[in-house]
This record gives sequence, C-alpha cells and structure tokens, in this order.
Amino acid sequence: MLATTDGQSDRTEPGATTAVLDALIERARALGASTLHCEPMPGGGYSVRARISGALRELTTLRCSEADRLLDDARQYVAHPELQIGFSLSEPELADGAPLLIALSPDENRLGPLRRLGMPPALVGMLERFARRGQGLVVFTGAEGAGVSTSLDAAGQLAARGMSRVLRSPPPAGPPESEEALAAIRRQIDRDPDVLLLESLTMPGQVALAIRAAGEGRLVLAGTGAPNAVAAIARIASGRIDRFQLAANLRAVVSQRLVRRLCRHCRVPQQATGSESALLGFDSGSVVFAPGGCEHCDGTGYAGRTGVFSWIEIDSAMARLIDAGADEVLLTRHASLTGPSLGTAARAMVRDGTIPAAEAVRISRETTSTVTG
Repeated sequence: MLATTDGQSDRTEPGATTAVLDALIERARALGASTLHCEPMPGGGYSVRARISGALRELTTLRCSEADRLLDDARQYVAHPELQIGFSLSEPELADGAPLLIALSPDENRLGPLRRLGMPPALVGMLERFARRGQGLVVFTGAEGAGVSTSLDAAGQLAARGMSRVLRSPPPAGPPESEEALAAIRRQIDRDPDVLLLESLTMPGQVALAIRAAGEGRLVLAGTGAPNAVAAIARIASGRIDRFQLAANLRAVVSQRLVRRLCRHCRVPQQATGSESALLGFDSGSVVFAPGGCEHCDGTGYAGRTGVFSWIEIDSAMARLIDAGADEVLLTRHASLTGPSLGTAARAMVRDGTIPAAEAVRISRETTSTVTG
C-alpha cells in the first residue's frame, strides 16, 4: 500500500486528498477526453496524456510522488463504487511504476441536469469536485426568476450519489429570522444529512447555521437573492457572524441569469450595430446572431431559455479578504482575476451564437448599475 501524504499507510476515505486526480479529470472532461494515459518517462516522472477526438494530447508531467498519489487516489475511488466516480482503471491492482489508463465514463446521467441549464464545463467540473468531496458551503445567487432553485435542485441531484443523504430546508413560511424558521433548519441538521439544501439564505441566523453545518463536514447548497457573486459574499458576511468560519467553509458562489436562447436551426448572422458593438466592447463589424423563425421553434426564433453563469471559487486570497472584512470593491477586484463576470460570460455567448446581443446588453447594463449604484 502506498503511503498517504502525511506519511501514514492507512487507507483514507476518498475526497480529502485527491487534488491531483480531481484536477486532471476535470481538465480532461472539459476538453472532451475519453481516456487519460499516465506513463513513466525514461528520465523519471510521468507523462499524462489525454485522448481527445482520437488523438493523444499531452496535458502535464508529474513527479514520481505526484504519480504515486494519483494512483493511490484512483485505487481508493475504485474501492468505493457507491461514489459513482465516472471513471475506471485499466487494472486496479496495477504495480507501481507501470503505465496507468483511466477511462472516463459517459457522465450525462450525473452531469446532464447541470449542462442542460447552460453551465459551462469549468463550472460543472467545479461543482462535481465539491459534490465528490462533500464538505463546505456553495451559494447560488440571482434575481427573482433567475433559476436559482433549479440550479440548487440540479446540484443536489449531483450530490445525491451513492449513499449520500440529502435533505432540503424550504423557504420559511414566516419571517426568515424567526425562531420557528431557524428551528426548522436545526431539525434538518440534527437529522444528520450528508448534503443540506437551503433555498433561502438571507439572514445572519440562517448563515450561522449553514456555516455550522458545513463546518461539521456536510455539503451545504444554499440560494440567495443577491445580484451577483460579490454582492452575495458581502450579504452573507454582513451581520453578527464569525467571518473566520465563513472564510474557512465557503467554497464557491455562483451567480446566474436566465436569457432567451437562439434557435440553432434558423439564427441569422449579421453585423453588430454600432451601439451593440460599443456597449459590448466588440470590434466594428463583428458578427452576431439574430432570431429567425422556423418550424423547429414555431416561428419564434428562440429555443427556450438558458443560463448565463459567473462564479467565484474561494481561494486563499479571497478567504483572507472575507476574514478581514474587505468591502465589495476589493472583493470585485480579486474576483475579476479568478473568473468571468456575468457580462463577460454573456458576451462570449453572443459571439458563439447562443444568445442575441440584446440579452448581453441587458445583463451588462444590470451589472454596471449594480456596481455603480
């Protein structure tokens, strides 16, 4: 048996020390890979390549110690089939130093609900990673009608794998800070769930209970009504709560909007107008798409709605800012270095023909008014 990272030889439960394996699988899935090949190199270390569209593409190289950790983590996952891990090994009892093949299983059943909401691969991968680890607080935020409850349901389905016990605490019928409302959340925590869903996280008492549940080793998925991810952090950090515990247990905040999705059968390419280019930061003459109308969409030009998402994964720097009580300006500055804003995400969806320019303009205006208001 390979030694664990702390030098002990006892097998640990999967999820706590799987950073190398999780990162590789997340990246491989985002690239559409079917398999991962981990092979020893003549000079020492390992080469990791992914088979993408039939060809092998090198992803990274690993030191021997990292490769040992990867193999150990993979064996631990395979030893727990109830986790529905989404991959298989060519030979679970493979000898150390031999090539390793990791076959990535089709994951539509597990990840399909998230993808159908329009979540990009990087966000889906992050949520899958947190669901696998099963600890921490993940917050979904958006205005009324933005689809937050739907995202909570989809993330809860992902987290409800194998033997995980998922409990939901619905929005309180009365005041959210009433003793009755808080007692309802406490009752759910006392039932010892693996995953707790809180549809409404608005008041300090609710936040304190969510942090407590996450700190006890549970995954807490919560919704709130802030206009963006930074505002959500500021909102849940306000009031009389323990900022250190919030910073230690908050894993990510996901912000979202619902927009009209163009019908791919009849969308019409055209040059962006001068005002659209100016408002969206596009070059003059950039191609955007407009609704057409065909039998597939009943002449509307649209195929339902899709989500626009931005998110902040809480790294050590953001955790320090939260603990120190940083304002929204500082939080926004750091968030801009780590992921796309809602406006940036919407503009990318205009460029690839998913949504019309008008939807991205609306989101950009909302974002600007929120920041300056």
